Amino acid sequence: MAGFEKCHPDDDGGLEDNFEKLALFAVNAGGSFEPRHAAIQSPSRNGLWRSKMGEDEDIEHELSTLVGSLYGEVIFYMKRTIEKKRAVTALLKKRGFPSH
Repeated sequence: MAGFEKCHPDDDGGLEDNFEKLALFAVNAGGSFEPRHAAIQSPSRNGLWRSKMGEDEDIEHELSTLVGSLYGEVIFYMKRTIEKKRAVTALLKKRGFPSH
């Protein structure tokens, strides 16, 4: 998935140099998890996470601010190196996808 790999279960989502992290939020729906949201953390943002909230609204936040009944809880983290991010971004741009 865009160069991300699932983190070890003990990963706490802490900031790591040269890595971009993704946190997947889900709610427990009768014994299985239903994904609700994803937030991304970049090393250039001092450990804050970024989320898309609405059509063109991005917010920066601590992960704990989204935990609750609407988004659920973080069920796992994924990460990719900044080099892998650049490679994926270049490939998407080459294929005509817009970049942010």
